[in-house]
Amino acid sequence: MSGTASRRRFLQVTGGAALAAALAACSSDDKGNGRAADETSGQSGEKSGGTLAVASFLGGATESPDPLSTVYSSAMIMCLYDRLTSLTDSSGPKPELATSWSSDDLKTWTFKLRKGVKFHNGAELTAKDVIATFERILDPKAPGSAKTTWGPLIEPGSVVQGEDEYTVVFKLKAGAWDLPYLVSHTYTSIVPAGMTTDHIKAAPIGTGAYKYKSFKAGEKFTGDRNAGYWRENYPKPDEIVITNVDTTDQRLNGLRSKQFNIALNLDPVTTQPVLNSDDIVVHRTQTGAFTQLNMLCSGPLADSRVRQAMKLVVDREQIRQSLLRGWGIVAQDHPIAPDSPVFPKLPAISADIEQAKKLLAEAGHPNGLTIQLHMRQGTQGGNLAQLYQAQAAKAGITIKLVPEPGATMVQGILSQKFQMHAGQYGARPGVALIDVIYGKFGDLGKSYALWSNPKFDTLAPQARGEVDETKRKELYNELAELLAADGNLIVCCFEESVHVTQGVTGFQKTTMEAQPLWNVALSA
Repeated sequence: MSGTASRRRFLQVTGGAALAAALAACSSDDKGNGRAADETSGQSGEKSGGTLAVASFLGGATESPDPLSTVYSSAMIMCLYDRLTSLTDSSGPKPELATSWSSDDLKTWTFKLRKGVKFHNGAELTAKDVIATFERILDPKAPGSAKTTWGPLIEPGSVVQGEDEYTVVFKLKAGAWDLPYLVSHTYTSIVPAGMTTDHIKAAPIGTGAYKYKSFKAGEKFTGDRNAGYWRENYPKPDEIVITNVDTTDQRLNGLRSKQFNIALNLDPVTTQPVLNSDDIVVHRTQTGAFTQLNMLCSGPLADSRVRQAMKLVVDREQIRQSLLRGWGIVAQDHPIAPDSPVFPKLPAISADIEQAKKLLAEAGHPNGLTIQLHMRQGTQGGNLAQLYQAQAAKAGITIKLVPEPGATMVQGILSQKFQMHAGQYGARPGVALIDVIYGKFGDLGKSYALWSNPKFDTLAPQARGEVDETKRKELYNELAELLAADGNLIVCCFEESVHVTQGVTGFQKTTMEAQPLWNVALSA
């Protein structure tokens, strides 16, 4: 595809104003050669050198700086690696390691790579590295859950070199309008061909703004400035240090005491004391992230009527006001982000205690029931769990809260040990969260929460592969209605990302969970 006709076809198959902006970015004067200048270069008030100190969460299942195993450490991955595209706002994918992309049918996608990009070991990025990255994602021995998204789309040999070593072709098993979105996720960070899981654990190599210096699981990551970074004049600091700080209030307190320049992933309640600060900046962006209540579909929660009752006790606006201080927007129990071109328009779900009691009685629980809800204290999930406990009691549902340490929370969820849990999902590109939450997990043949629905199995790939934009939106509306009615997830609100900075310039707002830090500099 080239020229005007190709551009029209690109818009036809990918759809929407958001991707029109993405096309404009892809068709810019950037020829993909050497190092790229950025519009933020030379900001007044910034300085070169120094150490950028960041407070984040490096716990959970993060055992190494591996893109496939970093459940909660996306900031670290964004420092070490780059991806084919990036999502820094709601206007769609932007060029990163790929300078352009195109498709005629949503099944075969061609990506043109940026030339002259070097890995930290000096080797040049070519198609073989992109191919190896996606082959590794499919490897049964590879860590992480990226296969939940990519397994239905590609198989070994599906990602190949095109006409030259700077062209990559994805030959998908099924159509995917959101492929340019999906290749922006941290899971798809490009690693050199031949790089194994053991190599990455010992000494990871990427093309990112910072080179690996050290990492201790659950404690700290340190990276050194990549002087050969392809974005000209970046990064500015000599070093970045990301420290694990479990709770949001501890992160903010660390920033206020000047231990940190950046505190990532806070919340509206925590940040109230600094909203009017003269020297601290609160960055707010509406995203598709949400704090959720997730039901394991076994025992009483295997009954769709019980799951419906669990949803009908929720006063969503009260949750938004209490938990989010009125920030964010009310959601309807599906994970499709409000900035997505296929965001469904569903009627609001109102609390209905009497209907919840009726459904419980029909399911054999006329006197209510008791559910164990696992959560991490000091988090938004823990706060939501406490609010939900009070709301559910009105329908005779007794919620027993079970505190869990961050180190074991993820493993307990993925091994189906928790009857119900509260947690957070950061925003994901495209409709990837549908795959993550409802897709078949491992050898279960069901989702990790043991949920399955034959209609979902047909409707999800049909919607993703639909070329006609109007029809695609209709299918996603139908899919969202199904998930709201039968799914295992309670999504009360789509939240704003909340990050706080002090003494820095260049901090980017993003609608994704991953926070790019390559252009952040210390203030002069």
